[in-house]
Amino acid sequence: MAGGLIAAICVLAVYYSNQYDCQYLPMFSNSLFTNKGSEYEVTNIINNNAQVDIDKYQNYSPPYYSAGNLFCYGAFIASYPLLFTYSFLTQWKILLRAFKDWTGAVWALTKKHTWMYSWREPSYALNEFHDPHSRMMRRYKEVPDWWYYLVLILSIVVAIAALEGYHTKTPIWSLFMAVGLNAIFLIPITILEATTALQLGLNVLIEIIMGYALPGNPHALMLIKAFGYNIDTQADSYVGNLKLGHYSKIPPIALFRGQMLMVLVQTLVSLGVLNWSISNIKDYCQPHQESKFTCPDAVTYYNSSVLWGAIGPKRIFQGVYPVMKWCWLSGAAIGIALGLCKLLVPRFYPTWFNPLLVVGGMLNMAPPYNLTYMTPGAIANFFSQFYMRKYHLRIWQKYNYVLVAGFQTGLVISSIVIFFSVQYTEKPIMW
Repeated sequence: MAGGLIAAICVLAVYYSNQYDCQYLPMFSNSLFTNKGSEYEVTNIINNNAQVDIDKYQNYSPPYYSAGNLFCYGAFIASYPLLFTYSFLTQWKILLRAFKDWTGAVWALTKKHTWMYSWREPSYALNEFHDPHSRMMRRYKEVPDWWYYLVLILSIVVAIAALEGYHTKTPIWSLFMAVGLNAIFLIPITILEATTALQLGLNVLIEIIMGYALPGNPHALMLIKAFGYNIDTQADSYVGNLKLGHYSKIPPIALFRGQMLMVLVQTLVSLGVLNWSISNIKDYCQPHQESKFTCPDAVTYYNSSVLWGAIGPKRIFQGVYPVMKWCWLSGAAIGIALGLCKLLVPRFYPTWFNPLLVVGGMLNMAPPYNLTYMTPGAIANFFSQFYMRKYHLRIWQKYNYVLVAGFQTGLVISSIVIFFSVQYTEKPIMW
C-alpha cells in the first residue's frame, strides 16, 4: 500500500509538471497515443508482413504513454536490477545452495541407469528436516527429477511446433533465450514469492531484450513474451501447490499427476471460453463494451508489443523517453545500497522491510488500475492480518483461509449467474 501511495504521488508530479507533454493525454490510461492526442493505430505503421515500415512510421507518429503508464513502466524496468542485486547480496547462501543442488541432480541423472530406476528409490529430499510435517511426508516417494526435465523437453517441442507450424516469423533461438532468462531469475523470483507472496513477472524484461533482438517484429515479440512471462509464473504456481500439498499430506507423485491433468484441462477450457467470448459477446474488448469486458490486460499486452516490438527500445530509450534507460541504474543502485545495509548493519535494518514489496505496490498501480483497486483489499488485510490475528488468534486460525476460499468461490459463481441471467441476454432491469 505504501508503494501504491508513492506511485500515486509520483504520477501526479509527472502529470502536473507536464513531463514529456503528458498533460495533453489522460493522466491514467493504458492506451498508446499519437503526438496529436489520438489513440495510436499500429496498422498505420506496419506492412503486410506485420513489420514496421520506417517511412510510414516517420509520417505518422512516435507512441506516447500517459503519465501513469510512463511512471509504472519506469518502476517495472527498475525492479529487475533491484531484484537481482538485492537478492544476490542478501540471499547468496540460499542461491548458492540451490545452484549446487541443481548441478548435483543433473550430474546424478548422467550416471548410468540412474534415470531409469530413480522412481523406485525413496525420497531423501526431506531428510534434513525434522518437523512433524516432513517426518510424515517422508513416507511418500518424491517425483524423480527426470520427470520434470521430460516435461520441459516436451513443452519446448510443442512450442517449436507452434512457432513453425503457424508461420509466425519467430526465430527458434528467441524461444531458448526466453527459457534461459527464466532459468537465471527463477530462484530469486521464487524466493520473493515464498517470503512475501509478491509475484514478479519477466514480461517487461523479455519485451525489452526481444525488442533489441527482433526490432520491428511485434508479432514475434508477443509470442516470446507469452513464453517468457509464463515459465517462471507457472513454476512459482507449482512450487506453491507443492507447499500446500506438503502441509495437506498429499503424495508428491499424486500431486504431480493431478497438476499435469489439470493443466491440460485448463488449456482446453481457457481456449474454448476465449473463442466463445470473441464470437458471442458484442463489442468484446472494446473501450465502451456494455458489460465492461474491456480486456485491460490484453490491451496493455498489445500496446507493449507495439512500443517495444514495432517501435523498438532503441528508439524509445534514445528518442521518445530517454529517462527510462536510467531506471536500470536507479534500480541497481537502490538494490546494492539496501543489500549492503542489510549485510553490514543488520541491527539497524528492519527485518520486515523488503524494497521489492514497495516496488510491487507501485506496479499494482499500473493503468488502468489505481488506488481504488488496492484500498478495499488493504482494509480487509489490516482487519484480518493485524486485528484478528493479534487479538483473536483462534478465530483467525479457524476461519481466515476458509473465508478467503468462500469469497473467491462466491465471486466466481455470482459472476457467472449475473452474466448469463441479466447481461448476456441484454434484458434491462429496473432496480
